[in-house]
Amino acid sequence: SEDLFFTDGIHDDLLTQLAKIDDLKVISRTSVMEYRDTSKKIPEIAGELGVATILEGGIQRAGQRIRINAQLIDVATDEHLWAETFDREMTVENIFEIQSEIARQIVTAVRGELSSEESATLAQLPTHSLEAYEAYMHAKAASHEAAYTADKYLRSQEWAEKAVALDPDFSWAWSILVEAHGAAVWVGYDATPERVNALRYALERTMSGNPESAEAQAALGEYEYRIEADYVAALAAYKKASAKQPGNARIMYRIASTERRIGQFDESVASFERALRLDPANSDTVSDYLLTLMFNAEYEKGVPLAEEAILRFPHDDILRSHLAFMYI
Repeated sequence: SEDLFFTDGIHDDLLTQLAKIDDLKVISRTSVMEYRDTSKKIPEIAGELGVATILEGGIQRAGQRIRINAQLIDVATDEHLWAETFDREMTVENIFEIQSEIARQIVTAVRGELSSEESATLAQLPTHSLEAYEAYMHAKAASHEAAYTADKYLRSQEWAEKAVALDPDFSWAWSILVEAHGAAVWVGYDATPERVNALRYALERTMSGNPESAEAQAALGEYEYRIEADYVAALAAYKKASAKQPGNARIMYRIASTERRIGQFDESVASFERALRLDPANSDTVSDYLLTLMFNAEYEKGVPLAEEAILRFPHDDILRSHLAFMYI
């Protein structure tokens, strides 16, 4: 439903906010979503994810109002560290203000006070248009799907184009267009000069916002990787993006893939392991991690991990092919 989708989008943005905070381990959305309808108890979930604190909550929309409740639970003591309900008029400003406040409360409870730089980062507002923000959330949801298909990127592109039509200065939405156009060229369903020009324009618009932001640097990395095939430059951009969002598993995955491509296999293995700590249930990351272990001839390490992964993702035939290769 539209409401469920909206809830997912806000959840995803909250995780992105938290990923900006250094030395805070925040589990990515792919891995958290496994527990949406679970009957598992909080200590069991925390054990599986390797965390000491769980944030629970809910989001409701009613006309022009939004209500968000959140509670932070210490797993060891089963006590509330913090709980609050926000009931506000539905505006982008209010949504981001609530997300920033939740992030601030989590950091204060888990790590101590936020630095002034971290507070400023949390306060950034990407758009004033609620319609553009909702279109962007659709675009991001499509781009985050596990499938590696033209359909996913075409849907992502369509929604991102709606977002930038509503707000031409919405650099986050432009960054999704960079990814969509880059995939068209890379996957090969449209590698025309027009598509490359559309990507360059989207990159220009992304960079015209805040060129040092994680979104802009990740988009630059996509361009260098997919279009220029300059993997050293791509790696430098991805690392700058990661410095802005150290808890972002998707950026860490990009770093790992780029390190592998330029032959830095040990570094790539370490980066994949970091990405998996943040997103343990992401089958794409598991698969590429195993592939990197194969390239690095680390079969003794890889075989038990592949066997375990097949139990967790029984429908993933690529994992079986990795295991067969390592057995051989």
